[in-house]
Amino acid sequence: GAAILLSVACVVLVTASNDWSKERQFRGLQGRLQREQRAAVLRGGRLAQVPVADLVVGDVLQVKYGE
Repeated sequence: GAAILLSVACVVLVTASNDWSKERQFRGLQGRLQREQRAAVLRGGRLAQVPVADLVVGDVLQVKYGE
């Protein structure tokens, strides 16, 4: 009985550690994409490429197929 309990605890700890590591990597990738991703907007009558984090109310987005 103790061996089964020990093996289950080991599997749970390894799975939790793996999930935590993958979640941390995902959050880092998501943050990097938000900083690097740009959008084409019409702002003040001019077309400009701005980071998606800098979009404001009144910007007109130029959406292309696949975006």
